[in-house]
Amino acid sequence: MLLRDPCIHRNSEMPSYRSYWSNETRYPVIADAMSRDRFEQIKKYLHFNDNLTQKPRGDPGHDKIHKVRPLIEMIRDNFMKIPPEEHQAVDEQIVPTKQRIS
Repeated sequence: MLLRDPCIHRNSEMPSYRSYWSNETRYPVIADAMSRDRFEQIKKYLHFNDNLTQKPRGDPGHDKIHKVRPLIEMIRDNFMKIPPEEHQAVDEQIVPTKQRIS
C-alpha cells in the first residue's frame, strides 16, 4: 500500500492509515493531497489481482505481494525493455547501504 512506503511513512508505529488524517497524528504531505474519504473510495475499488486466488499464509505457494503482483510484473517487464546504457550510476540512494564512506 502506498501509505506503507518508507519514503512517505514517517512513523512505522502509525496505528492505521486513518492516522494520517487524525488531528493528533496528522501528516500534511498526505492529508493535504487527498481527503481520507477519497483515499478510502480509491482503496475500495482499485484492485490488481483476484483476492479469491490468494493462497493462505503457511501454504507453500503463499505470495506476500499477491495483491499487487500483476502491477509489479508489468512495471518490471517495462523496465526490462529499456536498453542498457554504457554508463550507469548506482548510489546509496538507489541501493541502501550501511557502509560509511570517508
